Amino acid sequence: MKKFQQILMAFAAMIIGFSSCGDDDVDQAMVLSGEWEGDFGMSYCIDWHGEEIWFDADYSVLTFIPAYDLATHGTGYEMDYYMYGPYESEFFKFRWKVDGGEVIIKYYDPSLNDLYINNYYMDNDYFGGRFQESGMKFKLFKRKDFYDWTPWLEKDHSYKYRNDWTRSRTVQENDEDDLVIKYRGLRKK
Repeated sequence: MKKFQQILMAFAAMIIGFSSCGDDDVDQAMVLSGEWEGDFGMSYCIDWHGEEIWFDADYSVLTFIPAYDLATHGTGYEMDYYMYGPYESEFFKFRWKVDGGEVIIKYYDPSLNDLYINNYYMDNDYFGGRFQESGMKFKLFKRKDFYDWTPWLEKDHSYKYRNDWTRSRTVQENDEDDLVIKYRGLRKK
């Protein structure tokens, strides 16, 4: 009888331990759900007539939409805004999940690397930390809660081209076909 009680206690402790891990992920996912704005560390690099030029996003807006109530995963989209360069903005769709306390973002656009965030602080108003691979810092502030998000957009990626970008460049002709994106994603250190 004593052995049976020990097994029962061990089983109960195991169930409580497993359920508390899942609850933490659910809590974090529910806080993450919504719209965030700030410096997410995005940039892109172009090859302009043989010259490599880098542009850092001025700020980014990310929206995390849970798959259902209390979901630890979902879809979302990111809009990066640039003060300088040929693009005023870029748009990306992604899938996200919270798994074992780690926030994982997987972009639909194959030119972007997946993001793994496991060193962070998040509350109802602030989400900041470092990306696992690069160690780069990011800092976001909540704009809207989950129940306020905007309708889903149907594109995987788009951008708004800045028409007057070449006016400040000293080139012989204004040929947008010479504009080649060499890199897009997190800023390089």
